[in-house]
Amino acid sequence: MSSHPSTLAIIGGGFAGVVSALRLIQSSTAPIRLIIIGSEAQLGRGIAYSTDNPHHLVNGLAQGFGIVPEQPLHLVEWLRANAARHGWSLPAGATFEESFPPRWLYGTYVQETLAQVLAEQGDRVTFEHLQARAIGLSRQGKRYQVRTDKGPVDADAVVLATGLHPRARLAVEGPAEATANKVISRLWEQDAWQAVARDQRLLVLGSSLTALDSIISAEDAGFGGEYSVLSRRGVLVQTREEVPVWPDVLDPRALPSTLATLVGHAQQARRQIRQRGVHGQQITLAIRPHVPAMWLRATVADKLRFIRYLRPYWENILHRAAPESGQRLDAVVAAGRLQRKVGQLLKLAVQPSGQVQVTWRPRGSSAAQTFEVDRVVDAHGYEFDWRQSSDPLVRDLLANQLVRPHDTGFGIEADGITGQVQVDGAQVAGLFAVGHPLRGASWESNSIGEQVIQAVATGQALISQLQTQPAGVLEPAL
Repeated sequence: MSSHPSTLAIIGGGFAGVVSALRLIQSSTAPIRLIIIGSEAQLGRGIAYSTDNPHHLVNGLAQGFGIVPEQPLHLVEWLRANAARHGWSLPAGATFEESFPPRWLYGTYVQETLAQVLAEQGDRVTFEHLQARAIGLSRQGKRYQVRTDKGPVDADAVVLATGLHPRARLAVEGPAEATANKVISRLWEQDAWQAVARDQRLLVLGSSLTALDSIISAEDAGFGGEYSVLSRRGVLVQTREEVPVWPDVLDPRALPSTLATLVGHAQQARRQIRQRGVHGQQITLAIRPHVPAMWLRATVADKLRFIRYLRPYWENILHRAAPESGQRLDAVVAAGRLQRKVGQLLKLAVQPSGQVQVTWRPRGSSAAQTFEVDRVVDAHGYEFDWRQSSDPLVRDLLANQLVRPHDTGFGIEADGITGQVQVDGAQVAGLFAVGHPLRGASWESNSIGEQVIQAVATGQALISQLQTQPAGVLEPAL
């Protein structure tokens, strides 16, 4: 490094951006200037932890959700010391280790951990949160310039922690005054749900954890009608159950080299589980630790087969709801208030009555059907294919060929371990990614545990690269 502090820019102020900042601070020994560029007023929350609904819970045990790998119970100890101060107490009979804290509280934990680490650094780290939207990135000699809506930022290295990209807004046919407020898309803001107390029927697009959070928000707002949940496969989110790992599904010394072999191992374990009458989630837990290694060695064709045929079922079992959240869903189902529809949405149109006519095609059918609802909840997920994103930064990165879309259609090409961005297999000096942009390179990059691990590897690789410029690194075109 030079005698002047290196400037490191992180684009994105959500969870991935903050854990990246933490690891860059802890990986460096020399003075650094660290800038997080994000439009969020509060760091560390992003989409997932911006909700202020106390019934939106993290979907994993607190003992596994810490963001300091060297201290596995870091979150547990923080909750023990700080939860009461923030107005949250353990449910009856629970322990901090086995608790599912509210997501707003988890966002506070992330924020306070960053504040504590910064306070411990004294003058070694100059930190800035630039509340701005990044709209472009270019190479300026050996440095980068991030263009924002509040002016340029020059940096020696950049981390793309851009998080989730919203899909295109749902189109509703009809006069503008009639279609206004017919689609709820601001799912994490409680005021978006105020009108549903007067509704009789809601359409929820999607059936994942986001859909469950939407149902909880509607219930909290006083909705007492019926839900129609429309998704392509009709796989409703499962409730998390603490079950032991099923042994002998995979041998870590001889991991499957193809998807077909992996499925064969899983089917054999499933037959054994059925014979013994135990829970099927045990298979997923046995496979889960080996996913990063298998994904790195899998062919693109195998990855695409997994995404097309197995992804919905894998994510349904892996990303499960906290027990308290699952109980809310179970109560709605038991009351006969939820109808699952499996198929494809074709059109939404406001009728003279003020209701929204939903045109859809059931799976396996060529004939369209219709039904009417009072309002539509857009919980059908986010856009992972950067080629389809309307985000100006994404469009600029692609146009300038600083990044290349991953062959799976998820995120960008990058090293699946360090997160260093690649273009046609060549590393791009000083440009890294953490979290959702790495979904194609490292499949579980949407999970907290993986993002923390990625941030550690990125921090080490980035700081090392600043100290010694490696040979054979691609210099992006200006």
